[in-house]
Amino acid sequence: MARYRHLPIWKAALELAVHLEQAVRSFPRYHKYTLGSELRQTAQRLCRLVARANDARETRALVLDDLVLTVEEMKTLLTLAKEVGAFAQFNDFAWNVNFNNGNTNANNHDNDNHVRLVRGGA
Repeated sequence: MARYRHLPIWKAALELAVHLEQAVRSFPRYHKYTLGSELRQTAQRLCRLVARANDARETRALVLDDLVLTVEEMKTLLTLAKEVGAFAQFNDFAWNVNFNNGNTNANNHDNDNHVRLVRGGA
């Protein structure tokens, strides 16, 4: 299996998964076991897809398509969680990651390649 732990997208996906694990703990009970579970599973799937995309040869395009769809699913779930008030304070968790050309950049919002993610904060 190819090495992927040095990739910026892997680091961002792992950071998202870790912070979502922490954020879901403070969700109200109603959201913790439904929406929170979906957020956690989707974040874990992102990590697995990054690893698979890095290792895939003939199927890389298919895995990347699945990765893009999973990012879109994550964006939808995060928006829903924000709108229903599942996050104690959404701004404590929010930050942006730009997935332009495989590089992460928290300050660039010039294109549609950025994703607003969530992290635990105090």
